[in-house]
Amino acid sequence: TLMGDIDLTEVEEWVSIGTAERPWTGEFNGNNKKIINLKSSQPLFGVCENATLKNIVIDETSVIEYVGEFSEQLLIASLVKELKNNSVVESCTNNGKVAIDAAAKAENIAIAAAGLVAYVDATSKVSLCSNFGEVNVPNSCTTLGDSSRSGVGGIVAYNEGIIEDCFNNGTITASA
Repeated sequence: TLMGDIDLTEVEEWVSIGTAERPWTGEFNGNNKKIINLKSSQPLFGVCENATLKNIVIDETSVIEYVGEFSEQLLIASLVKELKNNSVVESCTNNGKVAIDAAAKAENIAIAAAGLVAYVDATSKVSLCSNFGEVNVPNSCTTLGDSSRSGVGGIVAYNEGIIEDCFNNGTITASA
């Protein structure tokens, strides 16, 4: 359980907690304390499996932004990149900005940008969450070929699981 706000002003490039090889599998209770000045091209958590994240607040000074080219799927959000294997995000809030300004280097690569979670698998759930932050994927962001697994959203960008009792009050900008 987080006992105070975390100010990441001194961190130049945040590295997400949890990877495909070593996913986050624990429980993290943010206790409604704030994550301040998270400035990165990666979310707070990367890959979560059998995990519970709750009561986490990303504040308005935070900016998650990817600029450049990409050659594999690009999943970006403030809180979680991938929520898998019975994971839960509950009572979390994003007030920060999420943006992509990039171009695919190969065909059929997905882009997903969201205020909170980029991808939720069929066994996972997001509930009681809110987004007040801007999500911006401008016209200059391009994919090549079939991008049917791409998405942009306030709470979740690409969902196969359950989203319940969540709301978005942030500005979502996406161009085809």
